[in-house]
Amino acid sequence: MRPLARWGQLRWYGEPWVQRNVGPMLDSTTPVNRVLAALSPADLRLLEPHLEVVELRQGTHIHRLGERLEYVLFPYSCLISINAVMESGNEIECAMVGPEGMVGAYSGYGIDHAVTDATVKITGIGAQIRVADFRDALPQSEMLADQVARCEALLTAQMHQSAACNAVHDVEARMCRWLLEIDDRSGGSRFPMTQDMLAKMLGVRRTTVTLVAKRLQQVGAFRWRRGYVYVLQRDLIADRACACYERVRLCAERLTSTKPAVQAPAEREQRSQISAAL
Repeated sequence: MRPLARWGQLRWYGEPWVQRNVGPMLDSTTPVNRVLAALSPADLRLLEPHLEVVELRQGTHIHRLGERLEYVLFPYSCLISINAVMESGNEIECAMVGPEGMVGAYSGYGIDHAVTDATVKITGIGAQIRVADFRDALPQSEMLADQVARCEALLTAQMHQSAACNAVHDVEARMCRWLLEIDDRSGGSRFPMTQDMLAKMLGVRRTTVTLVAKRLQQVGAFRWRRGYVYVLQRDLIADRACACYERVRLCAERLTSTKPAVQAPAEREQRSQISAAL
């Protein structure tokens, strides 16, 4: 994780989920973490002196199962995968965290060691705070404690739904669910993802992902090109996704007070242009 700026360098502008920074890497399109955005100025001041903006590269381990927790992470534009590790060493994704949540928040209640693996799925920016400083701030802020409870509830809901989903639904439905969830959080019409990565997330063979992806590409739902997924017709992916996506989305909406993901006209036009270019 490469430090980019202290929190004091950040400047806030009108849009609730948009920020600017006088330093490198952050611009007017970088999503703001919604937990931090939900805090009052007084509550935010408890964290501000200790927050550090970092760049997180794809594949970086935030923490591994059993490791001592050093930081609590607030993702901005990065996406974090919460994984279960099998005896074989294979990792299966149980949940994901983007700008709507936190990673390692349970450390605020005295838990010193990681109970899951957490890995960066999509490169981006986040803000981190040392566990000791987070623990100092938590008892002083009912609002922060409320946000921690909401984030942990959402993670639990994701994990429960993923367990049922993996047991009941076919690979195509599960793949479409994950594509939608990543697309919701990535903030654009494309995101980095290889077939190997998706196979590991789903706990299936790469050849299975290749076959399912071929069917979805044939109907024009998305394109896979040079390690990137280009979402072209989100509605086609949604039609093939299992009901687990909608259940988790509604749970997230209730817990984080976020609006449902609605594709704006400008975004639809952008996807059309990408489709024509490909």
